[in-house]
Amino acid sequence: MGNWANTQKTYTAELKITDRAGNSNTATRQIRCWSVGAQAFCFPQ
Repeated sequence: MGNWANTQKTYTAELKITDRAGNSNTATRQIRCWSVGAQAFCFPQ
């Protein structure tokens, strides 16, 4: 049990959106993830 350190990382997700007229836009948002044992939990910032 001692080696299962809780690690926390922050990722940047990039979304590309294209509307019907062909205009594209990118949006980025931060996502923070915790890893607890064999499970990971991610939450948007």
